[in-house]
Amino acid sequence: MNRAGVVALHVAVIAGVYFLCPVATSGDSRWTVPTALSIIHRGSSAIDAAPGESGVEIAPNGSTYARYPVWVAVIAVPIVAAIEGSAWVLGHLFHPHPSSPTLQKFFAGDMAGAYTLVEVLAASSLMAAAAGIQLLTALEFVALPLASALTFLFAFATPVWSTASRAMWNHTPALLMLSVAIYLLILARRREECAGYASIPLSIAFMMRPTMAIAAVSFAGYVAVYYRPQLVRFAVFATGLAAIFFSYNLRARGQLFQPYFVDPGAWPEATLASRFGLQLVSPSRGLFIFCPLALFSCLGMWLAWRRRWLFPLAPWLIFVFAAQVFLVARYFWPGVCYGPRYFTEMIPILTLFLIPVLQTPASRAWRGAFVLAAAWGIFVQARGATDFAVHRWNGEPTHIDQDRARAWDWRDPQFLRGLH
Repeated sequence: MNRAGVVALHVAVIAGVYFLCPVATSGDSRWTVPTALSIIHRGSSAIDAAPGESGVEIAPNGSTYARYPVWVAVIAVPIVAAIEGSAWVLGHLFHPHPSSPTLQKFFAGDMAGAYTLVEVLAASSLMAAAAGIQLLTALEFVALPLASALTFLFAFATPVWSTASRAMWNHTPALLMLSVAIYLLILARRREECAGYASIPLSIAFMMRPTMAIAAVSFAGYVAVYYRPQLVRFAVFATGLAAIFFSYNLRARGQLFQPYFVDPGAWPEATLASRFGLQLVSPSRGLFIFCPLALFSCLGMWLAWRRRWLFPLAPWLIFVFAAQVFLVARYFWPGVCYGPRYFTEMIPILTLFLIPVLQTPASRAWRGAFVLAAAWGIFVQARGATDFAVHRWNGEPTHIDQDRARAWDWRDPQFLRGLH
């Protein structure tokens, strides 16, 4: 089987598993599907929603828009259109009569009514595609068996499964775009023009998730230093996308940035130690608890620095992750979610730095620790993708936003809810 076939097979298997998982976590992304449908059928990103409904805002022109970045819906447009067409075909060919109200709406063509299912299908498709990019990236360094293993760890041992594939969070397409940008910068080692195209996914990632400005600015600096002949191409694409971004905001919202980009909300006061502790090691929000392979990724960053692996790109990738950690620590509270949501889009970087770890001769104890970390990650992520009980944890017995100390309660960690 050629490389394209191998990638397609991995994407199909991963997408199939994602599609079968029952959990949907639509929250902030609630209006993504209605916005995409409005773009498809009316050519407008305005939506039909009652004033005062959660997640919407009234623009100066009097139209109602989703508060969430519109570009998440734009990315979803072709997938939502394909889902809508497929549902129409299946409904007319087989006339299914499912018992689920959501499936009834789905096969009746009411995609807005079945938005939770449509979100899962769209998000799963994007994350399966991201896994395909991850496989291509790994194949630049290791043979297929190890690259395949890394791809499945990316897909099932990290928040890619439990968070990014469960709804159209803006983490989801941002993660895909970062994966593409990293792959292009790695390809640039032998095809310099690829560096010039990296601004396309980086700009799109920022348009959907403001924190991706860290990667966009960092990689722009990287191209300026190491691929200066490609800087004009990099800047042209970035400028063109910026023009589209700001033109839309001025026309539809009457300002350069929609409120989502400039109003981070109110965050509880906390010490710096508490902030870092919550995001990294707390039992119900900590990155290293939900995804212990991230510890090995940090080891891989040290090995890369020491051995100059993937230089000169590696230090820039390390900086992006480190800056994300400090940014996330500033915003103390991740709200209603499953585990370390704020690190979801960093998974492509964390997975990449597993490569120097796996290329290093290790003792049986170290290999065993890696396997245990991988197995634990798969278990924890599977719980988030398949068991609604872990998501009800956010509101039971008290709402996590009102009782933040629950995030530190080892007697009732989120990932074990429903097992005892």
